[in-house]
Amino acid sequence: MLAFSLAIANTGAVLAEKPYMSVWWGDTGEAKVSVHQKREAFPVRMNSFPGAQAVALDGMSLAPDAVDEVLDCLITVSEDPVADLSIRITTGARNAEPEITRILGRSADLRAAVDRSRRQQLETSEVLMRVVDQV
Repeated sequence: MLAFSLAIANTGAVLAEKPYMSVWWGDTGEAKVSVHQKREAFPVRMNSFPGAQAVALDGMSLAPDAVDEVLDCLITVSEDPVADLSIRITTGARNAEPEITRILGRSADLRAAVDRSRRQQLETSEVLMRVVDQV
């Protein structure tokens, strides 16, 4: 299992009002992806589609250069993953241009991470740094 948090940052010079994040993971093969609310200020909405969204409550804003954790992600990978894992993350705020980030875990890298974790204890962050490529 890989576990990590997703955060949103205001890299602009003005107040970011009503920030949001959406996560879409599409077809993940045998891997199971789940997201969980990190803070009350960002309630999570999910439905039967493979994704989630967190929109800040009214009155919530981010100051310039501020960072706030939004979601916790858990990815359960099978013993022998055969499919790549792709996650698309869209972040933004009211009246601001959204930013899209894609994270790709290639099946060969996921298999290697599973194999390494069987042989030794690895911290999740160490596995993620080796497995996940931002594209």
